[in-house]
Amino acid sequence: METETKPTPANIELHSEEVQDLMGRTSPYILRLGFFVASAFIKYPSYISVRMKILPDENIELIKSMHRGTILSVTKSNGLVRAGDTLCMMYTEDNDTLPIVANISGNLECADFLEGGTKVEVDKLMFVVLPETEDAERVTDMCIYMPYEGQGKYKIGDILKLKIDNNPYNAEITAQTYIPNENGEYVIRCRVRNIPVKMFINTNILQVQVLVDDKTIFEKIYKM
Repeated sequence: METETKPTPANIELHSEEVQDLMGRTSPYILRLGFFVASAFIKYPSYISVRMKILPDENIELIKSMHRGTILSVTKSNGLVRAGDTLCMMYTEDNDTLPIVANISGNLECADFLEGGTKVEVDKLMFVVLPETEDAERVTDMCIYMPYEGQGKYKIGDILKLKIDNNPYNAEITAQTYIPNENGEYVIRCRVRNIPVKMFINTNILQVQVLVDDKTIFEKIYKM
C-alpha cells in the first residue's frame, strides 16, 4: 500500500507561480491597519489664502520719483548700498538730468520696471532701502485680513504660520479686530521676522497663505 507523501519544507517549491502569488498578496486587514496607524501620525495641514499688507515703517526709505520723466540708466541693483550712492539717472520732462540717490545705508530693492528708457510718473515707487541693523533679525509689522472661516481661531500672542512665496514664516499676533470690515474680513495685526526684501517694493495688498488646520488625517476624518 502506497503512503501519501506529505509536503515538507524540503519538497515545497517556493519559486512556483502559485506560491509566489500567495506570498505577494497583502491581507486587506493589514492594509486597513497600516492606514489607520499612519493616519494617526501623518499631519495634513490646511491653508487658506488671505490678503496681507505691510505696514509703514519710518526706518525704511521709500524712494519715489519726484518728477515725470524717463530713466536714463540704473546704476545700482539689488544689494547693499551706502548713503549718498546714486541709484539711477533720470531725465525729467523739464529737460533736467537728475540723480536719484539713497539717503541711508542698507539693503536695496529695485522695482521690476526699472531699466533704461522706462517712462516714470510722479510719485512712482522706484526703490526701497532697508536700514542695516545690529540685530540679526528684521521685524516687520503687517496686517492680515482674515476671512470668516479663520475668525475666532486665534488670540493675541498666538503664532500665525504663514507661507510667503512657498517659504514658511511665523507671525506673532499683536492685535486684532472682532468686527468685520466692509469686505467681511477680520483684521489681525502681527509681527513677522525676516520677510523677503522684495516684498517692501509692493505697497499694495498681497496674497499669502495662512495655516488654519494642522491636524492629522485621523483627526480630520473623525473631526476630533
